Amino acid sequence: MQRPSGDSAETPSSRRGRRINAACKACHARKVRCSLAQTGSPCMNCTLDRLQCEPRVAKRRSQRNELPAAPPQRQRDEPQSASVLPTAPRADSHNQISPPSESTQERQNLSEAVPTPLDAEREEQRTPYRPFAEHFSHHPGQSGSSPFPLDDDASEHRCSPVYGDPHGVGLVADICEPGRKEKSGHFLVPQIKSSHIDPQTIDFLRLRGAFDLPVLEVCDMLIQAYFHHVHPFFPVVEPRGFLEKFHSEHRFEISTHLLWSMFLAAANFADSKTLKTAQFPSRKEMKRSMYTKAKALYDAEYERDKVTLIQAVLLMGFWYADTEDRTGPWHWNGVAISLCQTIGLHRDPDSSLGHARSLSVYNRRLWRQLWWSCFYREAWFSAGMGRPMRIQLTDCSSTMPTVQDLEDRVAEISCTLREKYLPDDMRRLSMLWIHLLELTVALSNILLGQHRANRVLPTENEIEQIESQIRACFDKYSNIMRLGRQSRLVLLYAYHFEIYIESVSIILYRPFLLMNPTESFSQEWKSIVERKTRSAAASVNMSLSNMIGTDMINDCQSMICIALVPALQVHLLDYSSHKNMIHRMGSKHLEICMIVVEELKETFFGAEILYRMFSKAQKQILSRRIAALSETETAPNVDTMTPSNSIAPDMWTDVSVAPHQVHDDEFDTLSAIRRSYDGSMPFDFFADIGFDFNLLDT
Repeated sequence: MQRPSGDSAETPSSRRGRRINAACKACHARKVRCSLAQTGSPCMNCTLDRLQCEPRVAKRRSQRNELPAAPPQRQRDEPQSASVLPTAPRADSHNQISPPSESTQERQNLSEAVPTPLDAEREEQRTPYRPFAEHFSHHPGQSGSSPFPLDDDASEHRCSPVYGDPHGVGLVADICEPGRKEKSGHFLVPQIKSSHIDPQTIDFLRLRGAFDLPVLEVCDMLIQAYFHHVHPFFPVVEPRGFLEKFHSEHRFEISTHLLWSMFLAAANFADSKTLKTAQFPSRKEMKRSMYTKAKALYDAEYERDKVTLIQAVLLMGFWYADTEDRTGPWHWNGVAISLCQTIGLHRDPDSSLGHARSLSVYNRRLWRQLWWSCFYREAWFSAGMGRPMRIQLTDCSSTMPTVQDLEDRVAEISCTLREKYLPDDMRRLSMLWIHLLELTVALSNILLGQHRANRVLPTENEIEQIESQIRACFDKYSNIMRLGRQSRLVLLYAYHFEIYIESVSIILYRPFLLMNPTESFSQEWKSIVERKTRSAAASVNMSLSNMIGTDMINDCQSMICIALVPALQVHLLDYSSHKNMIHRMGSKHLEICMIVVEELKETFFGAEILYRMFSKAQKQILSRRIAALSETETAPNVDTMTPSNSIAPDMWTDVSVAPHQVHDDEFDTLSAIRRSYDGSMPFDFFADIGFDFNLLDT
């Protein structure tokens, strides 16, 4: 809100201490911040505490430049929000439409003190050159000068990080200050002071229900589900800061955008009690509701803190609704990657000694977790969708998180909050997450060669190196599981880790499965590849069987849909074999996987795609198999009682050396599978074998 301009000569001391009478009586008595100006009556604190919310009546003042004592008439008359948590921008997000608090008012008043020319000259001489010493905008009303030197202990609430390449923007600083030590490219920019959201946008967000958060009981259930089922393998939220705010009088300071995104991710694991209390018929409907509200806040640019925005956008990637994937996981992970690179999360700020004091206010451990979470999802999305990765580790210097990083983040949480919201054995879960990141690095090295336009197959030595990385991850996993009895949640993530390891192994050897032996790859090597891929696919089925037996399928992570694709491809390839034993083996293995996928499709759209695709592929392969058998049985001079003469050669052998003639339609199908199996995307696999995607609509 703009201050009155009646007395420009008023000193900061004379203006200091005036406060907007925007708090209700209860909040004023407890001396806590009140959201009455944003939400109307009742405010968030009164809603949570079930108190009667009564606005305070302003006392009449005689000063002509007095600030308004009550919320604007538009806010008092509009429909009241039923939310029980934050419905307004946080104070540090600079997107509130209410008057500033006393502390904010004091900072603004102090910043308006006009320095003398001598003071300004001295300050310019001792202040190092900063390319972004102030926030500026191409549009009027968004600019503001810095009220403090950026070398000082800049507050996180007043600064926003940006990144400029040391050879780009940083070169300008080098020219102006040749002896400077800050070489990492990280800079700080004062945040926007003025409100950037107009009243019409706020009204639209209210209409979309962006401020109508669930009742406290549902919020509590979803937060518990989040920290049990999302956080261990995707730690993008600082648990201590979030939980302490949520259980304090500052709960309304939590980012509304981040909260909806957390609810969206947690909805994948909502139990029947949570769905009933929240009045949703299914997890899918709950996710849709959560996503639409988070998306509305994103479109309105509601969240101004970039780190918080990255957290929210990463969690919005748990939404996947259609095959167009315009705003699906791939899109949102790309947005998060761009934002991370904008503020320099991909580079280690520790190399910039001069910025240590300024950047220390940002949790560097959280920065690492955010960047490597982007990398984790990017690699697996790339493996599942057949698209080149948008992150190259050679461009990054951000170090991988450690187990100690994760332990430090929860060490100072009170026992009450820890027991209520966090799972047991966090150390072992943290170790699994770090080893999963190491496995993902091996996966990215595989995809780097496979996704090139002119792909060059790796040598046996290169394959052995990657295989040793995978084996090292498995050895570390085995050591974790020997630490003692595991809880149910640790077992759940252990089974996930097993599936991820076997999936990476299959992806490594997949390009060689249908290649004919050459001088570079001998028949012995080909046999080894076939054995290892079949063994890995069988191990996936063993892990799935264990999860079925312990009733864990409903708690599976969404990423398991991608991790199952390589095993499904191996089983489908066996299923398409014209050797009866291999066909039956593939059929049984494929059936176990399809049982799991069928269950997962009730929650994940990706599983629904897999179920439709592979079930239709089974039918099409079976129909071709029956047709081929019928033609063979009616052919002359063929002993129909001999299975080896009536069945086409094994898919794993070279068709050109088959002891009998193969029909044209069989040869086309087998050759297509042989060509397509080295791809990483299931759509390519089915398209090349002649699968009709129109069947998916039936």
